[in-house]
Amino acid sequence: MICNSRPIEDVTLLSICDNMSTPKDLGNLLYHSAVIGGLSIGYTMVGKKLFKMKPADLGRLDLEDSTRLVGTVALSLWTQDMLVKQGIIPASIIKAAVAPSIPVG
Repeated sequence: MICNSRPIEDVTLLSICDNMSTPKDLGNLLYHSAVIGGLSIGYTMVGKKLFKMKPADLGRLDLEDSTRLVGTVALSLWTQDMLVKQGIIPASIIKAAVAPSIPVG
């Protein structure tokens, strides 16, 4: 497998095809992590208060706890997608630099 004209064996974990090496990408990664993490904590608290559901036990992770964890994260991802589509939160907080257009002719 070739990535940026280099064999895949030469690519390190921290610079996979140099896709996540820019500050823009790292900033957006942190933003999305914070949004999903916050929504997951919020949904866990709502489930605990309203539905008397116990949070997933990460030390055990049997089928029931795994289902709770996957459901919470899936609901958080769905909520983030809906908030982005409705324009409530931005899709990315750090926009890509736009190259200046050069007039032809």
